[in-house]
Amino acid sequence: MRWFFHLPLTISFGVATIITLSYLYEMTFGHGRASWFNVLTGVGFMVACVGFHYFYKFIEKLGEKIEGKNNKR
Repeated sequence: MRWFFHLPLTISFGVATIITLSYLYEMTFGHGRASWFNVLTGVGFMVACVGFHYFYKFIEKLGEKIEGKNNKR
């Protein structure tokens, strides 16, 4: 996977994880200012990062198959 695509996704996933965990901590031990909406938004963003990762891997594999077919001609 290309580093220029993988690095921003990794950083975004890490930031979303930290934010989600801080919301969970605030809900559990804090003053209750965070809600489940905040937590689910963070989890959704993490799922989107993982989804983009696998989508990009799928597109790369598809491109390799297409290039392989073109080289056989």
